[in-house]
Amino acid sequence: MAFTPLKRILPQAIRQAGVEAQVGAARVVDEAQAALVRLWDADRAAHVRVMSFKEGTLKAAVTSPSAAHALRLIESQWVNETNRALGHRKIMKVTAVREGF
Repeated sequence: MAFTPLKRILPQAIRQAGVEAQVGAARVVDEAQAALVRLWDADRAAHVRVMSFKEGTLKAAVTSPSAAHALRLIESQWVNETNRALGHRKIMKVTAVREGF
């Protein structure tokens, strides 16, 4: 029996299980949070929590007014950085939701 690499098996298994959209959305959420940490430092990025991704819209919870303002200023840069890391344009817009203020 020949060895088959996991990177060949996993995408097919995800498609067959019918969870491709959920796995893709989770990857976008994780990459968006990581991109924000790259653009800001970890302390500033802690005020923003990426919540979900659906149909081109990234939803993020912001815990301070200054973080919300700063996020609006770098929104296009954040979207571009995340899309670049994903390899194609998935995020079209960002929706920020106030949390705790």
